[in-house]
Amino acid sequence: MTIETVRSHARCRVLIVNDAAAPSSEVTDCLQRAGFEVAITPDGTGALRLARSTAPDVVVLDVVLPDIDGLWVCRELRS
Repeated sequence: MTIETVRSHARCRVLIVNDAAAPSSEVTDCLQRAGFEVAITPDGTGALRLARSTAPDVVVLDVVLPDIDGLWVCRELRS
């Protein structure tokens, strides 16, 4: 699937979960320029809260987070 294909459909929501600010900022800028709706959080607790409130289409998830292990967050999001 290309960005053009995604853009032709309803606006996709992306949730980025990463405690490192610089990479998140670069990825966010790129995705927003491509037309994606982006939410960012630096921790697992915020990821679970935002996922419930925004229902993202895609989650970009860091495995090492300051509060909750990213793999645990992934399992919770999938359940």
